[in-house]
Amino acid sequence: MTRKLSHIGIPTDKIPEQSIYMEGPKMHLTNYGYSPNNIEWIYFEKDSPMPDILKNNIHIAYEVPNLEEALEGKEVIIPPFEPFDGVKAAFIVEEGLGIELMEYLI
Repeated sequence: MTRKLSHIGIPTDKIPEQSIYMEGPKMHLTNYGYSPNNIEWIYFEKDSPMPDILKNNIHIAYEVPNLEEALEGKEVIIPPFEPFDGVKAAFIVEEGLGIELMEYLI
């Protein structure tokens, strides 16, 4: 399946400027669309329920044409969810890193 690089997510120990807060996962993140290098800075609160592999390491995000197909046979650590309107995402582990797969619904 074709994957297109979307962004790199990097955990940080400070709340990033101009970040948005996501209540469920208890994290602050920047909009990678405003970064010249498509970097998403992420601050996880201490009690964030997110997997340690994401809280302690970078993740790589890819756009895929069909999320369900892209997840077949993969080690899914966060099943499909809609973080924002028009986007469906899930996280897997590949080569020891968290990988985000995203399908744009619009």
